Amino acid sequence: MKHLLLTLVAAVLLVPAAYAQNGRDGERAPEPLLDALKNTFSNDYLKLHLVLQSQATFQVDPPETGPPVNQFFIRRARLRVQGELDGGFAYDVQTELRSAAPLLDARFSYTHTPGLTLSAGQFKAPFTEETLRSATRLDLIDRSRTDGILGLGRQTGVQVSGQATSGRIGYSAGAFNGNGINRANDNNSFLTVGRVWVKPKIESGTLTAGVAAAFSEDDGADFTGNKVLLTADARLETGPWSVSGAVLRGDFDPDNDALDDRQPVGGHVTAGYALVPGRHAAHIRWDVIDRDDGDETSDNILLGYTFFPTSVTKFQINYIIPADSGSEFGDHRVHFNAQIAF
Repeated sequence: MKHLLLTLVAAVLLVPAAYAQNGRDGERAPEPLLDALKNTFSNDYLKLHLVLQSQATFQVDPPETGPPVNQFFIRRARLRVQGELDGGFAYDVQTELRSAAPLLDARFSYTHTPGLTLSAGQFKAPFTEETLRSATRLDLIDRSRTDGILGLGRQTGVQVSGQATSGRIGYSAGAFNGNGINRANDNNSFLTVGRVWVKPKIESGTLTAGVAAAFSEDDGADFTGNKVLLTADARLETGPWSVSGAVLRGDFDPDNDALDDRQPVGGHVTAGYALVPGRHAAHIRWDVIDRDDGDETSDNILLGYTFFPTSVTKFQINYIIPADSGSEFGDHRVHFNAQIAF
């Protein structure tokens, strides 16, 4: 397995080297076929998008029990249609072709002014910046573990949102079923979510920061009781550097008095450097989570390299190092991603 991992890593790293040898690693070459595609399927009233991510994961010493770790798989195969219509109305529909429940987004919206947009349907709840960021534009292959556990993902409901004409402050607030995608409400209560973000003017680069809160009364098999979620995040981009971070905290108050309250908390700090702007980038992340379930805090260190052959293609390799006490070299993982998205 160790030799196989070395071979796969070398193969991925040779892709940009081959491009450089062909003289394609300077300025991006013209993309006439993409331009023709945009001219045909990208205008105000109709925009067609496609996302395809083919991935693989490998562990140095995979566990003998549990689901397999070493595998190739299709992570995303999505089609999206969106557009703007007369009178301030707009639509957005996205499907996941690899899923038995293919509907991801189905949003109907009306924009009265830049400061007031009303939306209804199924879409991402306005909670964490990492969830709101498209999966095609993530620094690393996956979102942080805390976002996967405490994030809200897509929900069905209504939302009001907007931003100042300066584009430096905005808000979103909504009420949702609270049970994820393609699911009806399981009680007579709603998940309520609110987020505020700011983009202050700085001398060099861009800085975006946001805070959000969510509350729900859950009545499910995993948890029954009141749940409060809080998050804060920030991202700074200046020159070739980027630094981002987020912290999430939950407060789970079960209806059953025999069960203890839980306050899981976690987050990440991620730094990136554009080795060649728009072509090669490297990232490092510290990812930590405390589930407050009696186990110790779990830490991961992630090293990432990203190569953009064209404006719509991306290759990524992430090396994941568990930093918990007792972790061994055999627990290290390598994750690959090959993507086309337009």
